[in-house]
Amino acid sequence: MVGAPSIKILVACHKPAPFISNGVMTPIHTGRALAQPENDSDGILAAMAGDDTGDNISDRNPYFSEMTGVYWAWKNYEQLGDPDYFGLAHYRRILGFAFEQEEGYAVVPDLESVPPKHYAEETITSAVAGHDICVRSPMPILVQDEGQGAPVGTPINVMQQYAFAHDIGHLELAMSLVGRKYPEFREDIQPFLLSEKHYMCNMFVMRRDIFFDYAAWMFNILMRVDASLDYAAMSEYERRGVGFLAERLTGLFIRHMRRKGKTVKHVPGINIGAE
Repeated sequence: MVGAPSIKILVACHKPAPFISNGVMTPIHTGRALAQPENDSDGILAAMAGDDTGDNISDRNPYFSEMTGVYWAWKNYEQLGDPDYFGLAHYRRILGFAFEQEEGYAVVPDLESVPPKHYAEETITSAVAGHDICVRSPMPILVQDEGQGAPVGTPINVMQQYAFAHDIGHLELAMSLVGRKYPEFREDIQPFLLSEKHYMCNMFVMRRDIFFDYAAWMFNILMRVDASLDYAAMSEYERRGVGFLAERLTGLFIRHMRRKGKTVKHVPGINIGAE
């Protein structure tokens, strides 16, 4: 790369809502293949790019969540302008690139409360340049509900939290697949599962070559898990299991990249409107 790197961060949107859009932050309607026009009466979603063109899995959005946008970017990268870096954010969750510290996160009531410096093109370029990966700062995992068998606020690990919130069999299947298909990841799996911090929300910016490695690895695992699941027996929330797994797999990938010597910069997250 010569000079400032080119960066494209997709902002995943699945319903009409305020969002950020500039030369770096690009909104994308995820799940467009299943969209109902009556749910977009103002044309907000229709005016942005969708994840249903070219090679896509847009119709799997109820199960893959924002990862249908990631798949679209991977398979249709030239439509993004072939940037040096690719990233993902959400319409109400972004990376706070202007924070001086690398840990923590902020919660604001609405998009207007986010200082524009956090998503200004020059701020993002300055923060990303020279790093292989920028990722939302990992958060401590704490018991959130008394029904989880421990006092609220008790630290727990990745595997314990997944067992509380989701079907642990899905996580076990995913990790088994990683170990079998990608033996170079084996020594990362157990330390990751026992970690008491978690990379949330699939929010990252990766150098192009690393993103392509990440996407090929990620979707090889997710597609195999997806094909094995009986969605008819699940609730609407449980059907998002592949998306929940993607968050954990992203964390595992980041751990592996750090062990392999890649530079990983932590960036605090900003949650807009809710925790």
